Amino acid sequence: MLKCGEITEEETIVTASGGNFAQGVTVVAVLMDPRIRITVPERIGEKRTQLIRIYGAEVHLYDSTTSSSHSSGGYEAVAKEFSKTLNSQEQKHGRKYVSLNQFCDHRNSISHHVTADVEIARQLNRSTRGYFDVVGTSRLLKTKV
Repeated sequence: MLKCGEITEEETIVTASGGNFAQGVTVVAVLMDPRIRITVPERIGEKRTQLIRIYGAEVHLYDSTTSSSHSSGGYEAVAKEFSKTLNSQEQKHGRKYVSLNQFCDHRNSISHHVTADVEIARQLNRSTRGYFDVVGTSRLLKTKV
């Protein structure tokens, strides 16, 4: 998104994650200059939260058991609402907050297909009777296993 010009260095990325995506997007954002704020559920644990902070993101915790947004859109709904709030508060300072949505961005599933899926299939490297995966890793693996 940075290389495509969809996000500029002057903007702040706001995104949601249960942990792994937060770590990856934070590293990329820090390397490419925009600031980043991650909303994460409190349940992910202190070690993972600390790691995301060490990588350079501002971490905003929310209680996923009581959040009204959780039932109507999950992590992304929380991040989108947070981004809207920040934009309305910071408009006078000329700051802009951009909300990513890893679950709706086709590039996310493509990256799983060309990287994570390939790595998992290579590591299996044997015949198996079946496998269990999450949504992001399923496309290539079902053709290889």
